[in-house]
Amino acid sequence: MAMRPVIAQIITLMMALPLQAETLRRALIIPKPLTSDFDAVPRLAGSDPVAMKINQALQHAQDVLLFERQECLRKTYGDFAARWTIPLNGPHFLSILGSTFTWCGWAHPDADHFVLFFDLNTGQQLDPITLLPRDLRPDKPKLGRHRGDETSDALYLPLKKLYLSRAIVEAPLPKACLDSFQSDDKMHFLIWPDAKAQALMMMPDSMAYAQNVCAEIVSLPLDLLRHLPAAPRLSEALGG
Repeated sequence: MAMRPVIAQIITLMMALPLQAETLRRALIIPKPLTSDFDAVPRLAGSDPVAMKINQALQHAQDVLLFERQECLRKTYGDFAARWTIPLNGPHFLSILGSTFTWCGWAHPDADHFVLFFDLNTGQQLDPITLLPRDLRPDKPKLGRHRGDETSDALYLPLKKLYLSRAIVEAPLPKACLDSFQSDDKMHFLIWPDAKAQALMMMPDSMAYAQNVCAEIVSLPLDLLRHLPAAPRLSEALGG
């Protein structure tokens, strides 16, 4: 049965209203995959300014990937796949984890992960690392896929110490991996909040192909986040 026009108008108006802090969980639209191995990026439902701002950033991320895919498939035996998961949808934040698998004429395939992270109150794109205490953050934020070359490698060292402390507890790594990490002074990390785990997840980023087997994901649970201390809104978003 078709929706009555008046009801449809009321729903449209409600979706367009500005959101208040207490209602920051958002309805999501999961589009059909663009191809069998390339998922379309999720979208926020609604036409309010926050949804429009976030959806514009999500569309840009998809456009960049589509261009890279087009260039990759020009190569002999080119392959390019993209998938998305949504570890956190409110309150306060939206976290979308993107994963790509590419083989574009190189010696080895490449598996890449990146986070699209947004403030659901303002629509601003954020780097999840900025939710950590200042002494744990690099000097420049990372938005999307590629880290900024202007960020000093040395400023990631406190994050490496934190990662190794959790890796020893949660996912005992082979000695070869630990030795490799200890000697690597240019380790970078990907961080995203996960509602189901009630933790901030952390994994090494931009590693050499031979090191990928060592890229274990560890969690920073709520108790640890409070102790650091992380931003209070992060703990609230994770159920703390």
